[in-house]
Amino acid sequence: MHKVDHGYDPLLMASVFALVIIGFGVLGSAVFGRAATQAQLVNANRMIWKQIAAFVVGLVLFFLIVSFRWTPLYTDETRLNKVIGWATVAGWFVLLGLLFWGHNVGGASRWYRFGPVSFQPGEFFKVLFIVYFAYRLGRSHENLMYSSIYLVKPLIALLFVDVVFLVLPDRGSLLQLSALSLLIAVVAMVKKSHIAVVTVILVAMFAGVVFISPNLMARFLSHFFPELFANGTGYQIIMSSTMVKMGGLTGAGLGKGLLGGLHWLPEQYNDYIVAVLVEDLGLAGLLSVIALYLVILWRAIDLAIQLKSPAQRYAALGLGLLIISQAVINLGVALNLFPTKGATLPFVSYGGSSMVAFMAAIAGIEWLHRYAPRVNE
Repeated sequence: MHKVDHGYDPLLMASVFALVIIGFGVLGSAVFGRAATQAQLVNANRMIWKQIAAFVVGLVLFFLIVSFRWTPLYTDETRLNKVIGWATVAGWFVLLGLLFWGHNVGGASRWYRFGPVSFQPGEFFKVLFIVYFAYRLGRSHENLMYSSIYLVKPLIALLFVDVVFLVLPDRGSLLQLSALSLLIAVVAMVKKSHIAVVTVILVAMFAGVVFISPNLMARFLSHFFPELFANGTGYQIIMSSTMVKMGGLTGAGLGKGLLGGLHWLPEQYNDYIVAVLVEDLGLAGLLSVIALYLVILWRAIDLAIQLKSPAQRYAALGLGLLIISQAVINLGVALNLFPTKGATLPFVSYGGSSMVAFMAAIAGIEWLHRYAPRVNE
């Protein structure tokens, strides 16, 4: 039985905590800004305290996961596969329940609400499904080298998940999870001939999802012609671009941004928090945040290379890519590189579900760093 404890990855943890600290600073700037009325100040305080509470919950969950070392699961990968599989099935039913009991916001039922508390199960499910998909591929690692038929079961599971995300609707999560799953599959098969097939599938999925949704089509067109949609989806793009340009090299300073303080940009504390960050901290602040995400990706890839178990390798890689892909989407939208899509910036944006879910993803990587056997062990 493997009993070695490799300890925590200090660079990974330092990067995460640095992002959290930056996030609280920029969030304070986004919600307080030039809050003039008592109601605005009360609402700003409420949001900050909710984010603090989410971080504390995420931290508790982090230590629970990293400290978990129940011997029967730890030593028996077949049993662990079953537990992960049943947990994923349960998570799918929780996701499906949104169609019946979800709280509808803007035409999408993505939240459960219990009084003043709400949470978005899709954020947690993405973390769980990546682990499930990695372990399913790990079980068939040797066979995948010769035949892609062993991808059928994992891809059927992905299809069931995509259907729910399509109906909710949460098409951004659909595309993100599908892309990551297929990317992990390509890595598992180690066949360059599959890359073109996967690329075609992803492009077809993206085109199909965009064209069947008038809302997404409008977002897609407003990305290229924001001035034509200035009274609708193009407004956020124009305002975000303006704030980014005003940031310059070093920014105006935390809480001193002009447009951020006026709260003219909708969702500036969430989907567009990067615009506030750049206006306040400039290009230097943006590059610092990007560097921290690159450290997280580096540590996840470096860990994946070292691990002996194929399933654990894919899990480390998948969790790292999940965090980075979310960051890339958010940064790309705020900088007008991608069409508008609601996605939080991990550890920085306002959002309790996002904070807790990504802390769980980091916990998964740290668990593998601490306990998983290495190639040379």
